[in-house]
Amino acid sequence: SYVEAPVSKQELSLIGQKVKGLRVMGMLEGGMTPLLTPDEAKALGFHILTYPLSGIYAATRALKQAYATLLQQGSSRDIQGSISSFQEFNALMGVEERIAAEERLTRREGEKLVVRVRGPSKPL
Repeated sequence: SYVEAPVSKQELSLIGQKVKGLRVMGMLEGGMTPLLTPDEAKALGFHILTYPLSGIYAATRALKQAYATLLQQGSSRDIQGSISSFQEFNALMGVEERIAAEERLTRREGEKLVVRVRGPSKPL
C-alpha cells in the first residue's frame, strides 16, 4: 500500500499500524514526507522505501557544476578528479561487451552492414 505524502512520523506510524499489506514509502528530498533510514521506516511498519529522484537530483547538481566550470574556465581540465573518467564511463555503460556483441552479430559485405538476427525473420 502507498499513502501519498504523509507529513510527520506520527502519520507514518498510524499508516504503518492501520494500513494492511505491503507498505511502501517514497523518499523525496524536499518533499512533505520526513526522510527516514530503512531502520526507522521498518520501526514505523513500512517494508519498502523508494528514492525516485535522488540520483537525478545528484546528477543535476553535478551537471550544473560541470557546465559552470566550462562556462567560467573554458575547459574541464581542472575538474578531472571529480568526474568519471573515460574508462570508468565505458565500463559502466558496458562498451566492451557491446563491441563484442556487435562483432559476434554483424559482418560487412562491402558498404553493407549485415546483422545476424536471432530467430526467423519475415520480409517487410
